Amino acid sequence: MASKCSWEATRWILAVIVVAVGIIAMPRLQYIGDPLAIRAAAVNLINTGRPDVPEAVAQSSGERGQYYYQNPRNGRYYSKYGPLNTAAYLPVLLAEKALYGALPLYDDTERRTLLLNTQNILGALLLALVLLEISRLYCTRPLLGLLWVLSSMYASFGWNYLRAQTAELLQWILASVFIWSVLSMWRQAGRAWTVYLAQLSLVLLILAKGVYALWGPVFVGTAVAIGWGYCDGQGRDKRWWGRAFAPLLLGAAAVLLINYYKFGDMLASGYTQWERERYFFSGYLPDGLWGYLASIDKSIFLYQPLLLAAVWAWPSFWKRWRAEAILVLSSFVLLWCFNSCTINWGGHWSYGPRYLLAILTPLSLPALLVFECLCAARKTWQSWLGGIAVAGVLLFSLWMQCQVNSLEYFTYYRAEALLQSCQAPRALDELHKLPFGVLNYQLHRFADADRLPPFAQIAAQEVSPDVSASLQTQLLRLMRSNWYWWQ
Repeated sequence: MASKCSWEATRWILAVIVVAVGIIAMPRLQYIGDPLAIRAAAVNLINTGRPDVPEAVAQSSGERGQYYYQNPRNGRYYSKYGPLNTAAYLPVLLAEKALYGALPLYDDTERRTLLLNTQNILGALLLALVLLEISRLYCTRPLLGLLWVLSSMYASFGWNYLRAQTAELLQWILASVFIWSVLSMWRQAGRAWTVYLAQLSLVLLILAKGVYALWGPVFVGTAVAIGWGYCDGQGRDKRWWGRAFAPLLLGAAAVLLINYYKFGDMLASGYTQWERERYFFSGYLPDGLWGYLASIDKSIFLYQPLLLAAVWAWPSFWKRWRAEAILVLSSFVLLWCFNSCTINWGGHWSYGPRYLLAILTPLSLPALLVFECLCAARKTWQSWLGGIAVAGVLLFSLWMQCQVNSLEYFTYYRAEALLQSCQAPRALDELHKLPFGVLNYQLHRFADADRLPPFAQIAAQEVSPDVSASLQTQLLRLMRSNWYWWQ
């Protein structure tokens, strides 16, 4: 009972921290690009009752197929993103319409920003509670579970997506629910609620982004293993097979029908009409695989540092929970390899390895064993040294995320565009060596103490004095605070 109460208290502590951080660190600006197009489709659905968008809107929103897919059967334009992304914005937009009456297609005013931020805070709360439940499967100390959850959310690039008004948070929540339900499904030998929740979350994930169909084999493999009796030594009767697959098959049929309605083809993804994505799998696999491990702007270890601790504990995790380790690793490998094959594996004009965001937290589960080991041996100098090292890495990453969050979401790319326009290749190379947080820190020092960033110093040697002065002025204009409550 004491343990149960302790976990109950931890839930409340976690909820208070997440809500407080969400309010205090609320963003001032809206994330541009994909979410604007998704919300425009949701606004149009509310205002007109039509799931498509007007032709004028689609054609003025970028290149053909960039945000909207033209159905070849009826000529109408539909959001190329999963329908659940549009549906997820309906509650907050309906609330805006109820409160203010008018519902413009695009609105970057404070009223919509506040409503979107509120939705994000609630989403972050739900995510935190799900992650805490995952930690309970592998951790006996509630406070260590709390530390793991908070580190996963705030001492990583994930904090950016807790603030950004994008679809990544929705996918992160659903993926966490799926992983939790599949792990619980194995632990509890296929109890009904775990089986149904796993299938529901997987179908919703696919409705958010079709790539998560790759996780179908993860569920199917788990269900078959349980059905054959590998989990508890007892095979399942005929009712088990219907319960394990019928809902998933119905969900898959629904996904195919929605694809046919939107794109005119059951197997269409919506991502093939944009010229830049026409050859979707033309990426070079080794580049993507290595980039996700070691590149300065997409490395999973740099942007989710809990993985550095987890690497050391994976052998122990594998020995203690081999089947569950296989579930988590296979889920990661499927997304890692698939995205590495694509032309845009890095998800450019975004922060960190966002295409892997949803799986990196479960992948860091062995870090819980590191935490427990350090606590158990807390009187030795080795444990103190290890604890200081882990704390130092997490605190540095937390500082980096604060730097990233302090300025507009695409500050790095805007600085990159400035260097490209003034034709300063050596300065551009220097910029590409910087993580986003370091760049933002250099810009803060430039604005506060007139300390010219090193890349700007190099640019001053490559371009004329007038161009250099103009570059410095434009860099200062990038200093747009993204904290809601202060400049």
